[in-house]
Amino acid sequence: MVAVGRVSVRAPAGTGLSLLGLGVINTLADLLYLLATRNGLLSLVAVLTSMYPAVTVGLAGLILREQITGQQLVGLAIAAVSVALIALG
Repeated sequence: MVAVGRVSVRAPAGTGLSLLGLGVINTLADLLYLLATRNGLLSLVAVLTSMYPAVTVGLAGLILREQITGQQLVGLAIAAVSVALIALG
């Protein structure tokens, strides 16, 4: 839509440094994922990467002070136990 409609897309003023930081963090995450898949157990790396929703919920609770429900806590606990069991083999 941007290319066809020629819509101007600009970041809000004052967000350049934040966007740069996010880009660096994302690039580092991609590099670490690449290293993990090449040098680690792919079965474990794939499980750990699929846990990103749990990280999102945890960070929302810590940083944004969002209320984490009992169901979410149970889900986080089950996910943590599952990763530990997979890691132990």
